[in-house]
Amino acid sequence: CLLSRGLGDVYKRQELDFKSVNFAQNENLKYFYRLNGYDKEWHETKDIFAIYKQIKPGEYQFEIKVCNFENCTTKKTNFIIEIESPYWKSYWFILGTILVLFWLIIILFIFQGRKIKQNRKLFNQNIKLKNQELRLKNNDLTTSIEYTNLIKSASLPQISIINNDLLDAFMIQEGKHLVCGDFIWHKKMDTHLIFAIADPQTIGIPGGLLSIWCTNILDNTVTKHGIDNPKIILDFLHESIGKELNNKSTHHSINMIVGSIQYDLQTLTISSANQNAVFVSQTNETEIIEKTPKSLGEDNASIKFKNLTFDLKKYSSLYFYTDGLEKINLKDDYYQELISLLEKYSFENAYDQKQILSYVFEEWKAKREDAISDDYTLLGFKIKR
Repeated sequence: CLLSRGLGDVYKRQELDFKSVNFAQNENLKYFYRLNGYDKEWHETKDIFAIYKQIKPGEYQFEIKVCNFENCTTKKTNFIIEIESPYWKSYWFILGTILVLFWLIIILFIFQGRKIKQNRKLFNQNIKLKNQELRLKNNDLTTSIEYTNLIKSASLPQISIINNDLLDAFMIQEGKHLVCGDFIWHKKMDTHLIFAIADPQTIGIPGGLLSIWCTNILDNTVTKHGIDNPKIILDFLHESIGKELNNKSTHHSINMIVGSIQYDLQTLTISSANQNAVFVSQTNETEIIEKTPKSLGEDNASIKFKNLTFDLKKYSSLYFYTDGLEKINLKDDYYQELISLLEKYSFENAYDQKQILSYVFEEWKAKREDAISDDYTLLGFKIKR
């Protein structure tokens, strides 16, 4: 019996061809075969081939017997068949594959590193250009802010103009931003002084622009129209804000006190639009001045502004301040602490009061963990005796 191996995928399919050389009548032959190590029983076939699939690598013995109708031999013919492992399972192939993958990964990392470096360089260049653009814009913005602040400061009269034989004035002011929205305005007449302290309910440049607009209205009201009644001045400002600034998309409001000091009568008349005032008497008693609970521009027709008149001869110092001053001290009893502070130094001259109070306010701010949340202004009058 002759044996030959058929073609095909050697690792998936094995075809074994065989043919008897002992019998003349091959068409009447039957074959019995088995593959030791793979088959458990003999296979019978008239074909001259045997097909095996998915044989594991290793050494096998192929046994075959042949017979016809007249004779059946019991003699077996044996063939040794060796199935080798696929090349991709060999050590050299696995090792080579690992080395190739290793170098591919290294090359990939090198190219990736170069790409990241190039991207980082491009990113840094873009950031540098953006920073240059931002610096230019910031310089322009800072210049605009400084110019706005300069215009605002130039439009307001100096506080020292107020001083005369009756009183000395001082001011302490700090803005949350470079441009402070709070402002103090005054107009000195021959027989009396008209003054105002205001707190626009917006900060920064909008507050600064609103303060410039408001001082122009005050100038026109007092100088051109000759109005010196504090209540009427507030009514005029309230109406102007409603007509010229407030509409469906924007709303502006201002807290303000307007006062009129008569030099000859030594009296003070004030009207408050939700603004604070504290007077300290000659006997060191504190008087919290009533304020109208409505801001200028606020739509509340039922609340009217009113005048309050005081005799200056009974007072030592007068203080008017914006609500930002109440926010720099975070203590629960801050308001009482502020009142006690004003009482304590009310008998000092105006210069000393400004120095002392400024120092205390700085101490209060130093104890905060964050920046001040609002502009604040304090206007003080020291009554001379």
